[in-house]
Amino acid sequence: MSNTNAPYGFKATRKVPGTGMDFGMSTRTIKGTSTNAVFKGDVLIWDAGNAGFVTTATSPGTATIVGIAVGFQWQQANTGSGVNMPWNTYWPGGTTITGDVSVLVIDDPNAIFQVQCGATKLQQSDVGANIQYVNGTGNTNNGLSGAYLGTTSNTTNTLPFQVYNILGSPVTDSTSAYNQIEVTFNNQIYKNTTGA
Repeated sequence: MSNTNAPYGFKATRKVPGTGMDFGMSTRTIKGTSTNAVFKGDVLIWDAGNAGFVTTATSPGTATIVGIAVGFQWQQANTGSGVNMPWNTYWPGGTTITGDVSVLVIDDPNAIFQVQCGATKLQQSDVGANIQYVNGTGNTNNGLSGAYLGTTSNTTNTLPFQVYNILGSPVTDSTSAYNQIEVTFNNQIYKNTTGA
């Protein structure tokens, strides 16, 4: 049975070495004037133009990962103080708000994420190798990321993720394109000794 091409970003499922989903999360900040849309499951990096803030990579490369976005909160412009600010599943970017955007981030260096592969399947021989991701297009209806894994793994130590496991039935058909993979952080702030 073939897999459906329906990327959803990076979904935390458990921790190395296979413990439950009690992974650590932090609150980070997106600059309120940012025009970059950010979705649940997107990869966050440091914002090069705004020290101490996070954003998504326009074109994923070798920038150190801060974590994976989970939820967003901001105050609409001109609504006054003490206003209820519910958590949202994505930040649309380019919205006039008061202040900045709080984003809940999974940054546990031992977190394991489930993610869809691209048009060429990954296989058992890819386990342990490092890999790049593709941003894709986020879904404004459900707030989920459109990110997915690239299709070529290698040993480059600055790539963002490492292939941890190839999932099989009933989750996915491991012999077909767009199969489901588990990855861990490779180049991430708590695994990288170089500061921001």
